[in-house]
Amino acid sequence: MEKQNTCVTMQNISQQLNLLTKKIEKAKKFNKDVEIPLEFNPFTLFNLHEMSISKILAFLLNPKESHAQGTLYLDAFIKLIKRTVLIFSHSQQKIKKVPEALTNTFVYTEQSINDLGRLDLLLRNKEGIIVIENKFGAYDGNEQLERYAQWLSKQNVPALVLVYLNERAPSTNTFGNNFTGKDFTVHITYSEIIQAPDEANDKVTQSGVKIFCKLFLKYLRGENLMNQKLINAILENEQSLKLALQIEKCMPELKTKIWQYFLNTLETTLQNQEEFKNFSIKLESYSEDPSTRYP
Repeated sequence: MEKQNTCVTMQNISQQLNLLTKKIEKAKKFNKDVEIPLEFNPFTLFNLHEMSISKILAFLLNPKESHAQGTLYLDAFIKLIKRTVLIFSHSQQKIKKVPEALTNTFVYTEQSINDLGRLDLLLRNKEGIIVIENKFGAYDGNEQLERYAQWLSKQNVPALVLVYLNERAPSTNTFGNNFTGKDFTVHITYSEIIQAPDEANDKVTQSGVKIFCKLFLKYLRGENLMNQKLINAILENEQSLKLALQIEKCMPELKTKIWQYFLNTLETTLQNQEEFKNFSIKLESYSEDPSTRYP
């Protein structure tokens, strides 16, 4: 009798396990098969610029954020840095030391470093510091990387990393004459940085976070794809290439004139309204050069 009860019990357990397995597989399939329409992407509804891209990256890289994935995205990013070659390396040399202890990492955006500027992203823990200079739709600042490298060199931590995040290589204008950060600066493109959260996304447990990240990466890929299409179109014939180079040469003057045109139009419009007849407008800038992105 005892043996028969045992057999019945084991059979029941086996049946329950089979049912449970089917439910788990069904739940996995549901999460996996969440369909996103081909043209649907809410990120295209907003004007995503350098700062907003930095904030999204900071959200993903911060292990303490509400995505509840801990160091998953940060770990993938650290692995990407480790396999990236130093900017000034002529022998495929990689960074010697990268900060670990990821669970204790703090992430900041637009961090002021006194008169040296503002860091787009700052990742910091006891083992080291990672600074990300995000150039999404922005031009290189005068000796910007050099200023950040000088600041990093003065930090008393074992590991330093300065990431130049841009599809194109940094210009000599941003380095200065004798670059301080040769041993800890890497160039990562948007095409490359997409790989890190993409790899991590396979292990994400919350479907909402996974979809958010998937749509963000889709947006970045779309932007990069458009850039690549434009570049390929320019390279197709010599005349287009010459025109592109001429446009690049006159961009500072063009930007200045566009700003001036905007101000003149605004002033003319306001002069037609009684309450603004004596209202004066002028262009002020954080930089002496009004062609920069700071007016």
